[in-house]
Amino acid sequence: MNGNPEPTDHTAHSALNMNSLWQAQQANWTAFLRSAELAASAYFRFLGSAVEREEPADKRFSHDAWQANPAFDTLKQAYLITEQWLLDLADAWQDVDPDLYQRIQFWTRQYADAISPTNFPLTNPEVIQETIRTGGANLVRGMENLVADVQRGRISQVVPDAFVVGKDLACTPGKVVFRNKLIELIQYTAVTEQVYTAPILAIAPWINKYYVMDLSPHNSLIKYLTDSGFTVFAISWKNPDSSLKSLDWEDYMTLGPLAALAVIKSITRAERVNMVGYCLGGIMLQTTVAYMTAVSDPTANTATYFATHQDFKDVGDIAAFISKPEVRLLSLLMDLSGGYLDGRNMAATFNMLRANDLYWHYVIHNYMLGQQPPDFDLLYWNSDSTRVPKAIHMTLLRDFFLEDKLGKPVAWC
Repeated sequence: MNGNPEPTDHTAHSALNMNSLWQAQQANWTAFLRSAELAASAYFRFLGSAVEREEPADKRFSHDAWQANPAFDTLKQAYLITEQWLLDLADAWQDVDPDLYQRIQFWTRQYADAISPTNFPLTNPEVIQETIRTGGANLVRGMENLVADVQRGRISQVVPDAFVVGKDLACTPGKVVFRNKLIELIQYTAVTEQVYTAPILAIAPWINKYYVMDLSPHNSLIKYLTDSGFTVFAISWKNPDSSLKSLDWEDYMTLGPLAALAVIKSITRAERVNMVGYCLGGIMLQTTVAYMTAVSDPTANTATYFATHQDFKDVGDIAAFISKPEVRLLSLLMDLSGGYLDGRNMAATFNMLRANDLYWHYVIHNYMLGQQPPDFDLLYWNSDSTRVPKAIHMTLLRDFFLEDKLGKPVAWC
């Protein structure tokens, strides 16, 4: 054996290459036809003829000038043709290498989003109009916003002092009933005469603060539950430093949900507990329930998941950030930073997953239009991030995302 592929393998590989080449050629030809059509419609429109065209639903081009002004309309259409051409070229990799295709598609989308004419002051009619209207004051305010964000190390999605925790957020009355080196357990007492027997344990993600389920009073799940007759307990994770860098998944499960459940059962005398997990807290809840099932612990009455990834065979666009070389690099970077991941880095990664809404929107409004972002309690919570110890983050990336161990049977001791 000389290690060369079998003829059938070579034939299949050649067929894939030919198919990819054909798709790329199709993308080029389609882009050419669309460009020719755009040139013709632009010519007739500049001559004063009306041009009927079905406009795509794209929030980036919602300003009236993108439709009413022939120059900006032509610029918009040219960009949309280029954007689709780039994405079509990326699709040509789909059958060649699915993993590589996912990365190419993601980063092509990032590039296509970045070059949108809305992201540049000289090609954004809204920015031009505002600059003329204010005599450039918007750009001065935008520069001030940019300098402030550089100092903070992140793009402001909400004004930093828009909310005060305990006054505007996390207002539901509660008290700390237990603490260890990793968590504080907060109890919220039902305000009704009759109280449900089974209490609720809420598990927030450890990359943010606990009050995701207790935002503004009109938007608080915990307030709703206590008003409905439930006793609620919430885990508040400690913001770890280098002294906790070695805490792994088992430590977080033991010191977090399992410790909390023991305290809840002691306080309420309840045998069963309803549990709620949000995001990473939901992933922790999955493993906790699996462990409790394996050891025949009947404490879990129900398990409810919000914004929780469960099928790690398909992790979506976040796969573009997770491969063995990238995980090794991240491990090194966490060692250099003291053994933990700064929450701002993870927030920046999630922002890229929806770049137009969570990145470019704020670049335009904060820095070009010189506006302050609106008060939004969920985005304020999202920006109130915490650090993540290296050991548990490596477990999440390697065991869950790379190896999908959550979906594989294990032998419990």
